Amino acid sequence: MATYLTPGVYLQEKNAFPNSFVAVPTAVSAFVGYTEKASRDNKPLKNIPTRITSMAEYHQFFGKGPDIKYKVKNDPAKKFVLEEIHETKYYLYNSLRLFFANGGSTCYIISVGSYKDKIDRDELMEGIRILQKKSEPALLVIPDAVGLDEQDCYSVQATMLKHCGSDMKNRFALLDVFDGYKGQTTA
Repeated sequence: MATYLTPGVYLQEKNAFPNSFVAVPTAVSAFVGYTEKASRDNKPLKNIPTRITSMAEYHQFFGKGPDIKYKVKNDPAKKFVLEEIHETKYYLYNSLRLFFANGGSTCYIISVGSYKDKIDRDELMEGIRILQKKSEPALLVIPDAVGLDEQDCYSVQATMLKHCGSDMKNRFALLDVFDGYKGQTTA
């Protein structure tokens, strides 16, 4: 603020020190799910919360995304159509790609199995239990839960909500809609 002493002469105070705050991540996410591999320096990372800051680190410790298989069908009107072969779908990898592509910076990965495994309710719940040892995450995401049957998916999501609201009391759960890719119906 300027202080006028005489016409044309004024004093202006300046801070000798810059603002003393440091930016810290406010919403560290924790992703639980299935990965291609889970190892660091030949030590297994299965069921070990691992902090990463980029997709390059993810690839180094957890591998690449699952392979998607297609078959070609002849369609007289369109010449040919690619149809995805529906096997077990794993959503963790693409969720992380979107996380980092949209400005995400720091997250934890808890790999509960590999793409060779079938998605299992108990393994996902074990990942939630293991996460109780970490205080930093503020957001819990389990995209592979929608790969379960409907009842097991809701069971995992209920456990996520309990973990965030009752057990830890400092987290949010990000839930996917079971069969959310299907058209909406009114019943």
